[in-house]
Amino acid sequence: MELRKKENYEILNTQTINKHMTYYSLFFKYLQYEEIIKENPLNNIISLMEEKGTNKEEYSKKDLDLIFSSDMEKPYLNMCKVALYTGLRIEEVLSIKKENIKDNFINIDLKDTNTKKHQRIIPIHKNLLDTIEYQIKTNKGEFLFFKGNVGNEVGNVGKRLNRRIREVVLSKSKSFHSLRKNFSQMIELETDAEEKTKTYLMGHTNDSITHTIYNRGKFNIKKLVDCIEQINYEY
Repeated sequence: MELRKKENYEILNTQTINKHMTYYSLFFKYLQYEEIIKENPLNNIISLMEEKGTNKEEYSKKDLDLIFSSDMEKPYLNMCKVALYTGLRIEEVLSIKKENIKDNFINIDLKDTNTKKHQRIIPIHKNLLDTIEYQIKTNKGEFLFFKGNVGNEVGNVGKRLNRRIREVVLSKSKSFHSLRKNFSQMIELETDAEEKTKTYLMGHTNDSITHTIYNRGKFNIKKLVDCIEQINYEY
């Protein structure tokens, strides 16, 4: 029990440090942009979370065929499909509310450094429309999947889902998160999208001062839609 508390504390502490480092780095980038300082002193500091992170392999075509032809529970299969076509993390998938689905877009709630709410907008691929509609009709409550209690449910759902996936694809180096890697490779190799569009869709921090501070993270919707429409999975 004490060991678990220590591990949880270390994870929380690491997340807090990385969060503050992001804020500091953004501030220094602003100072650099305004030519108040010459260099950002945090440029060479590696994120602690990235340093401790583990790489996951993407799924092969054969793996994906096995997953989507398996007898896995429908909600789990649908979660996999959403991840494959959006690149969303499991906590993001579980946090989607039905009200977040508008005009064929998924709106992911975000907060900036001033705690003001903004949204990351993910176009819904045509192959996902029926899946989204099914979840809206069949899942009870306000969320698209399960109860949507992100704080308590992500870990449990993630473990159950990964167990089910590994019953189909026998690999310790592949998990639900691998679907995000499949999405990343698809938009990188099979689309002509600009780098900032791919970065936005992946939910990664955009280092551009102009984009982050002056444009408030806004994007050309048509470019996002064009990128998603070029994804050519058959599932």
